[in-house]
Amino acid sequence: MEQVLDKINRYSSLSAPVVLERGRRPTLATAIVHGAAAFFRTYFLKRGFLDGSHGFMLAVSNAEGSYYRYVKAMLLPAKSESKQRAERH
Repeated sequence: MEQVLDKINRYSSLSAPVVLERGRRPTLATAIVHGAAAFFRTYFLKRGFLDGSHGFMLAVSNAEGSYYRYVKAMLLPAKSESKQRAERH
């Protein structure tokens, strides 16, 4: 489980800038919607429910990764703005 969490953190950090590069301005609502959609897709459309608790855990981890990607993308502009302010002073 620890490896899964490390991967979620690493991949969401790497893919967050891609969200911004595509011209999207993520909000908390988009993060929640994307996370819920990832869960739905994995658990229901890809039939993760057939794998019992393992399928559920996979669906939750996919949802977390998607949610964190958008939350991190949402916070990226704030980080760069505060960094620019610090460099000016």
